Amino acid sequence: MDRGKVRIRVSELLEERGMTVGDLAEKTGMSYATVLALKRNASNTLRLNTIALICGALGVRVEEVLVYEPVMEAVV
Repeated sequence: MDRGKVRIRVSELLEERGMTVGDLAEKTGMSYATVLALKRNASNTLRLNTIALICGALGVRVEEVLVYEPVMEAVV
C-alpha cells in the first residue's frame, strides 16, 4: 500500500528568500552536499535536528518546510 510521501520544501524556500544552497549550508553548519540533497528531495530520511536547523536558518515553522503529498488514486 502506497501511503504518499513527505516532501521537503528547501528548494522553494531558498528561491523565495533569494538564497543559495551554499547560503543555507553556511547558516546551518550542514555540508553543501547534504543541503543539495535536501533541495533535490533526494533523501529518504530526515533527522528532527536537521529540520530544526532549517527552520531556524530560514525563519520558518516546521509545517512550512514539510509537505505531505497523498497518492492520488485513479478514478474509474
